Amino acid sequence: MRDSKSLSMSHGALRVRHEDYTESVRLESLRFRQVELARVLRGSRALEACYIKHKMKTTEAIKVTNLGPCYGRSFSDIPLSKELAELVDAKRAVKMFLENNIQTEFLAAMMEGRYKSIDELIKRNNIKQIIEIAAGWAPRGMNMTVDPNINYIETDQDAEEIKEKISIQKKLPRTYHPNLHSVLFNAITGEGIRDIVEILKPGKVCIVHEGLFRYFSHEQKSRTIGFIVDILKKHGGVYITPDIHTRKLTTNLNKVVSMNEMNKKHSELTRTDIDSNEFTDIPEAEKLFESFGFKIKKYKWGDLVKDFSCLKDISLDKQKLIDAIEVISQREIWEMRLE
Repeated sequence: MRDSKSLSMSHGALRVRHEDYTESVRLESLRFRQVELARVLRGSRALEACYIKHKMKTTEAIKVTNLGPCYGRSFSDIPLSKELAELVDAKRAVKMFLENNIQTEFLAAMMEGRYKSIDELIKRNNIKQIIEIAAGWAPRGMNMTVDPNINYIETDQDAEEIKEKISIQKKLPRTYHPNLHSVLFNAITGEGIRDIVEILKPGKVCIVHEGLFRYFSHEQKSRTIGFIVDILKKHGGVYITPDIHTRKLTTNLNKVVSMNEMNKKHSELTRTDIDSNEFTDIPEAEKLFESFGFKIKKYKWGDLVKDFSCLKDISLDKQKLIDAIEVISQREIWEMRLE
């Protein structure tokens, strides 16, 4: 990418080339959105400073993208989803970032389906220890630890976000439970994994993540899977994720939403190449997970989620919701065990 101050010399005179000027305008627009978005994120001065300098790290950017799922879930009956979205002002942040490139109906259906499909498989496996990698603003840990027999570990890569989430948990009634643990963990480097292991008790573990792998290269995915394997080899259990992003999936989603444009926006913000991070096809994804010794069992979201409560929200276009649900119901979530 060219720097916005890029200049060229012509016959001894200094002039700005047209393409450099166009690029500078685009970057200034992006900087403005980032600075404003940072102001929305309460209690995050360090992040705002990074935005202002236009040198935001990938982990900090992914922190911002956590607000999209948070906003999408707010149209559902998922407990605490509306309260969390309001407290972090998710709607304003998402609209500011994606501008007119987001269809609310698609986001609502997508995030409800993804969340509930994971919940259903956790329930079916009946494992009392759960690790949620890169939990973001998902309320799953707060909701599940109402059961005192659940040992729940939610991780994130940003210490400030963890502090903010704990602070918000204390503000919401009956959501701060001693069996809910928040751990600083880098899913690429493995920093913090000892803290996770120390919290685990003897017995099986269910490890989940949603939305994370679209930001990771294939090499980074492999590192994360390696850490998951290490835990499962010691404790046994299951690995659940809907993060099977393929190029065909993007093509299918384009039927109901401008997925290519959304990927472009997310790539700009996170400084990652979302398109390159996608699997070419399902066989390529299978090959990666199977190379670590996993046996894969596949489910369609639509077979696990029978009730999309967002259909009851009168602020949304019902036909757009129906169209979105029809497409995303065919998405897969994988349940994997080591052979």
